Amino acid sequence: MSSYDTQYKFPREKVFDVQETGKYQGIPDPIPLFIKGQGTFIFKHGYPFRSEVPVIPAPLDSLEVGLWKAGSGGNKKIVHLVVEAHRELTELFVNGKSVERKPCGVIRNNYAFYWISFVTHIVDEDHDEVYIQFGHGEARLETQVFDYRTVVPKSDEFRNAYQLSVSYQVQPMRLLRDPIVSTVPLVVKNTDSLTMVDIADNTALPKAALSPVGQKLYDIVAGQNFVLDTPDFPHFSDAIKRSIESENGWCYQMLKKKATEFGSNPNEVYLRITLGKAGGESPGIPFVMEIWPPQCFSPIHQHAGANAIIRVLSGEIEVSLFPFLAKGTSESNQVEVAPFAKKSFVKDEITWISPVLNQIHQLRNNAAKGGQPCITIQCYMYDETDTGHYPYFDYVDDAGTSHQFTPNSDMDFVDFKTTMKKEWSIVMIPEKLI
Repeated sequence: MSSYDTQYKFPREKVFDVQETGKYQGIPDPIPLFIKGQGTFIFKHGYPFRSEVPVIPAPLDSLEVGLWKAGSGGNKKIVHLVVEAHRELTELFVNGKSVERKPCGVIRNNYAFYWISFVTHIVDEDHDEVYIQFGHGEARLETQVFDYRTVVPKSDEFRNAYQLSVSYQVQPMRLLRDPIVSTVPLVVKNTDSLTMVDIADNTALPKAALSPVGQKLYDIVAGQNFVLDTPDFPHFSDAIKRSIESENGWCYQMLKKKATEFGSNPNEVYLRITLGKAGGESPGIPFVMEIWPPQCFSPIHQHAGANAIIRVLSGEIEVSLFPFLAKGTSESNQVEVAPFAKKSFVKDEITWISPVLNQIHQLRNNAAKGGQPCITIQCYMYDETDTGHYPYFDYVDDAGTSHQFTPNSDMDFVDFKTTMKKEWSIVMIPEKLI
């Protein structure tokens, strides 16, 4: 067996059972890395927060993560990360020495989580480079709080780091095989459209880089015939626009009915047209056509840990990504939760969501009133290993309070298309008589 085959026999991640409520009991056993000297550990605080005060019998302490190596002299803790609450400080120790301190500690928010990434590179025969990163929220460069690099003698054996240890306040979430080394493109391209420049400039994600579930969803909705305007109804998108703008239109009436679904802003609204039935493998019905009138937007929300593919069928949509589910600043957040990325997608462009990346977003149609609605197809599916099947999309309102949204349906797609055909034919009769 080649070394390549041997390497890819290793699992890519381990998912831990996260207890959402109550006191976390005991100190978890040491966590072995998939590959010595590298990996990313994602974790959260072990206690739930209520309002501004954590429900624990003693003052909130700190979160600690240690990285151990096995050497000739026995096991030794070589990296020690401490995320504190009372001093609102995060400190990194390497070989017992403080090497990095940042004024950002435990975030008092139930949805907050953290990550630490570690990798070693060979510099020459006698030295290795150690690269350690820490961040809040999704494990990616955009959420990084600090990074630390140093060159050490090969004899320090950082490349032999083999396991993690954590304090009792830490709830492990995921262990990833690989470190965080680059940004992740938001646009997905298939083999026929991907170029060498896309790879060199890291501007597009190859479809092959999606998870098996992500690839499955992509293949379903990315085809050239998976479109809105078809020969049997070439004016489908025009009919939707007219239905939004006409007071007698079904879209207009349904948008009016849903105007306060998420809050007091009447523009925080969109329509959900579902395709097919729920089969128990996704939050709600897995295929949803969403209609976004000009200036309308969604609340900030997350996607139940599911995979998703989003394709723009008409118009343009702006996607804002957030590190974890929160809004604005407050005493309970202790940190400004702002989008770390914004990107607009136009007709036929495709973006993606995985259980660990792009999970928390807000969608917005920035077209001026009277402009083009945006219509997207969204599809969702849990990972094969996901046995929790959380059925809600959690979201936050204007005050930053979290709520559960049950993925619903405003109308079945077949019925909706029939309704739009009827509305369009009625509107077009006078034009045919001229």
